[in-house]
Amino acid sequence: MTISPEQLEHIAIFRNIPKEELPGLLKLLNGLPRRFFKGETIYNQGQVQRMSGIVLSGTAELHFCDENFNLVNLIHLKEGEVFGAAMTLTGKTSSPMELLALSDCDILFLDFTVLLGGATATLSPAAHQLTVNLMQEFARRLQFLNLRVRILSQRRLRDKIKVYLQTLPHTEEGLIHLPMNRNKLADFLYADRSALSRELSRMQEEGILEVKGRDLRLRDLTFLLN
Repeated sequence: MTISPEQLEHIAIFRNIPKEELPGLLKLLNGLPRRFFKGETIYNQGQVQRMSGIVLSGTAELHFCDENFNLVNLIHLKEGEVFGAAMTLTGKTSSPMELLALSDCDILFLDFTVLLGGATATLSPAAHQLTVNLMQEFARRLQFLNLRVRILSQRRLRDKIKVYLQTLPHTEEGLIHLPMNRNKLADFLYADRSALSRELSRMQEEGILEVKGRDLRLRDLTFLLN
């Protein structure tokens, strides 16, 4: 498959880079586009991975297996999101995680280590802008991972639910739309699916919230403040 500059213009990592500069930038970074089909593994846990990637279309899931072989979902990667950059830029090539295509995906693999070469002063303005964009992406991802640490550090499942709900937008009436189904939410909170359903049922009985599918209404708006 081939990549046109028009496919990259709206992706955040290429923000403020002139369209005419994109082909040369992809050549510099050894750009390699590939298509993966739903259910296909993009790379396995432990696999040597020397290039980073950007999701051009579709959705992929980054996860790993814990010591008891339970699947731990870290993040869903959607269009425009970067993966593997921190690992390759720190010199690590063996992936601690697995990346799975949740739908048909177009992936652009890039070698960001070029940006760390000894001749960085001679890099083009486009390459310098890409470096700035990449740093901003790292900062955004760090905020997300800090949230995961905060959630996973909660001992009570109810507190995990509270911390997660605090991050979601809600209306003045307390309406919240959950971006994932019950199974995926349980994985995200690192909780048993049945335990999550029981806890949500108890919270409904106590008048804290109401849940209908992926729509939730907070009946007690002070719940997120305590």
